[in-house]
Amino acid sequence: MSMLLLMARPWSATHYLTFTPQAGPPETWVVMLAAMPDDEGIRRAHTRDEWLKSAPGSWACTIDGTWTCDGVHTPGDRQGLLTVKETSGGFKKMEWSATHRITFYPSEGQPRWWMVMARPDAYRPGHWAAMTHEEWFAQCPPEWSCSPQGDWTWKGMATPKDTPGSVHVEEVSGAYPTQAAADDRDARQR
Repeated sequence: MSMLLLMARPWSATHYLTFTPQAGPPETWVVMLAAMPDDEGIRRAHTRDEWLKSAPGSWACTIDGTWTCDGVHTPGDRQGLLTVKETSGGFKKMEWSATHRITFYPSEGQPRWWMVMARPDAYRPGHWAAMTHEEWFAQCPPEWSCSPQGDWTWKGMATPKDTPGSVHVEEVSGAYPTQAAADDRDARQR
């Protein structure tokens, strides 16, 4: 299968790989496993950076489920334990579905709102990434996120561009994080 054909598919995380060496801290990779095996029956797995650079995937999975890194069983062929955890739905990309409506009420001017889908943030454990449909489709970083404490932020700020005003988050699908968490945060800020 050609690299060009593989790159036509947008990158979407399928697996978390954690290597715990005998000495040193654990190392984690978020990868997308190819939907189809190559001519040798191996499915390549790319990090987001590898995918965006059209670089070969450093990880691979054989037909029997054995994972390798650059052709060896562990990164750098070091002693340790590799743990593989599948993300939402394996290689099948999850469909976008709104879970929350975020409304920003600036002190001056008209309110603005965003429909987003909140899902666990692959890069920050305990946090939620909140993606608009456009962000999801483009596979770009979301502007909105939610902390484990229920604090919603726009690019790390309490409001868009730190503009004076308030943010209201409404759950529209029964998904977590809930409006109660946002209400608790608002009560703490008063």
